[in-house]
Amino acid sequence: MSIKMLLLVITILTSPLTYARQANIGCTEGDCQNGYGVFISQGGRKYVGDWKNGLPNGKGLLLVKRSSGTARYIGSFKDDKRDGTGTILNPDGSIYIGEFRDDKMYGHGTMYYQDGTRYEGEFKADKLNGEGVLVSPGKLRYEGSFKNNLPDGRGVLLNYINGSRKAGLFKEGKFLGK
Repeated sequence: MSIKMLLLVITILTSPLTYARQANIGCTEGDCQNGYGVFISQGGRKYVGDWKNGLPNGKGLLLVKRSSGTARYIGSFKDDKRDGTGTILNPDGSIYIGEFRDDKMYGHGTMYYQDGTRYEGEFKADKLNGEGVLVSPGKLRYEGSFKNNLPDGRGVLLNYINGSRKAGLFKEGKFLGK
């Protein structure tokens, strides 16, 4: 993704968007069957984008109210599910840019966490699964296999705090040895 596109996505996702405290529920603008429209659900979700057969299909913006704030997703949809490439901005400030399948982070992506930690690699069912690199600035760097968000398989862990290096086999986040 180019820097210009990334900046555009971040601008859209972080812009102050307000919606529905009003009685407008359902398709409030456009064509929410086969075209481009705006739909607000009873539960506080707002979708702006392409529609096919009465479902979000194509490119769109989804806003979801949570107790901690509003989550924003901009990207591809297939039959009302995130599918293809997209970007999520979570209320906690974390950002995911990458691939989706069946409404979950799935495939290659990058997650930027609020504390500066960054993971780039494979995701499956919204979790770090597969090969990847996790970097926590000033603390650690792990490069290798992940399973269910933990180092699992072959990898290298560099601990910047105590200067240690562990290379070998990991299981459920624990180093087993070479």
